[in-house]
Amino acid sequence: MGADKALLEIAGETLLERTVRVLRTHVDEVVVVGPNRAITDLDATVVPDEHPGFGPLAGLITGLSSMSSDKAFATGCDMPHLSAHAIKYLLTVERPGAEAIVPVIRGIAQPLHAVYARRVLPKLRAELAQGGRSLTSALRRLDVAWVTEECFRQLCSGLQSFVSVNTPEEWQRMGCGTQGAQADA
Repeated sequence: MGADKALLEIAGETLLERTVRVLRTHVDEVVVVGPNRAITDLDATVVPDEHPGFGPLAGLITGLSSMSSDKAFATGCDMPHLSAHAIKYLLTVERPGAEAIVPVIRGIAQPLHAVYARRVLPKLRAELAQGGRSLTSALRRLDVAWVTEECFRQLCSGLQSFVSVNTPEEWQRMGCGTQGAQADA
């Protein structure tokens, strides 16, 4: 993207602020993992990544370690149309023994739009210790309840909740404007 995606603006708020606001509709505790940013009035706990540069798996480990809840909805801050309805649905899926509730959209697992039990921390740490960095690979260690995209079609118009933006072109296609090319890194 050429910029810190968390600080890109859409409809008068940054992607990070938007993500926290949407999460707050269904969770009591929001933990933001990442570098210290110039964040003001963010209704969340901000913690530095325990393993900076090791990707989303390390970020999830830090987030789960920093929270008190038994389960967490994990997401990136680069999904401009994150759906509160999809979050609510995932948080209510019940399957005995499941350690993660993960959607599969267009045949692809969505580990950064998923619910994780805090008790998976030892398994995730073992994956990281063995050189793993991929959340998708780490899912192989977990008892996962897979949720098909059909469950979300009514909840998320066009499944937009699952679309992340990584380039200025994607930012514009998502209807977010031209700020992606202008944002400060």
